[in-house]
Amino acid sequence: MDSKERADIIMKLAEEFEIKSALKESINSYSHGMKQKLVLIGALMHNPPVWILDEPMVGLDPKSAFTLKKMMRQHADSGKTVFFSTHVMEVAEKM
Repeated sequence: MDSKERADIIMKLAEEFEIKSALKESINSYSHGMKQKLVLIGALMHNPPVWILDEPMVGLDPKSAFTLKKMMRQHADSGKTVFFSTHVMEVAEKM
């Protein structure tokens, strides 16, 4: 992935997770939820065919959790694989 493509994808995902304005800040200043978003961006930016996510909604605000669930559904609907763990049975049942 060239640097321009990488930067474009990072900005797109950062915008979706509403963390774009914080990208230039030190990671030490990030909350747990912001760090979770950053890790998700790093994991998803290469659009891997298989997603393996361990409790991916932990620490996310409701809007970001909704965004991630939508992304997971779209990924699975495109014929790719999403494995995830959750303690929230409602999320597991709906996904």
